[in-house]
Amino acid sequence: MAEHIERELAISEIDDCFPVAPESEFSKGVAVGLAMARIAVCHIPAADVRPVVRGVWRRYSPFTDTYECSNCGEQVIDQQFRTNFCPNCGADMRETSDEKA
Repeated sequence: MAEHIERELAISEIDDCFPVAPESEFSKGVAVGLAMARIAVCHIPAADVRPVVRGVWRRYSPFTDTYECSNCGEQVIDQQFRTNFCPNCGADMRETSDEKA
């Protein structure tokens, strides 16, 4: 599975690796290497990602088999229509390990 990072944070971490102005030939070489790493991070294409929205199906009424999404309020009838994702907002309705504990 792909991992995603914040570009600005990665560049900041690279800049923090060598905050002192280079004086020796070795230091200049390190500074050039870090500058190349910074450029490389800037040239990596951005991934098209969105935050994960989680929700749960909760019973809407004790008198019917209607459930609603805790995120957007979309209602579905009967348990057979409750899916892993809300058909309206796309919230992930799967139980996470945190909810099991």
